[in-house]
Order: sequence, then C-alpha cells, then structure tokens
Amino acid sequence: MTLTLPPSQSPHLQLYIQAATTDHWAEATALLAQAYQAAPPQTLSSEDCRILLPLTDALTYLGQHLPCLSPTLALLHRLIQLRPAA
Repeated sequence: MTLTLPPSQSPHLQLYIQAATTDHWAEATALLAQAYQAAPPQTLSSEDCRILLPLTDALTYLGQHLPCLSPTLALLHRLIQLRPAA
C-alpha cells in the first residue's frame, strides 16, 4: 500500500505511514515507536487521523507488539472516533 502525503502534512505522519506499510517487521515496529515518540496519538490532528484511518489494522497489529500498549490504545481511540456509525 502506498500513501502519498499532501505537501502541507506534518513530517511525523510519514513515520506512522512507513510503519504501517513497510514489509520489514523490526523496521515497522521501530518506526511506530519513533512515531509515538515524535507525535503521540493525542497530538495528531483530525486530518492526520483521517489520513491514518485506512491503516488502522496494520497500526493496531504492530502496536500490540510494542512494550507499552497505551499509545496504540490512544491512537485507536482517535481513529474510532472518525469512523462512521454502522
């Protein structure tokens, strides 16, 4: 999966996208940990979250393998708020 960022998007968002789309497990988890450090989920804008929404499954899967689940749960909370009600 390839996502391209609009030029106005924050560079930290690229870490989240790279983590979700890389094929290398160790690199993906390291990138997600870096993304959480650079821009904790609570600091992401609604537009950032809309961009990440299609990557929810990949980010959730990676996040459950990090030592701390809190950032992944915070990210899921943000992304779930954007999903339309069923």
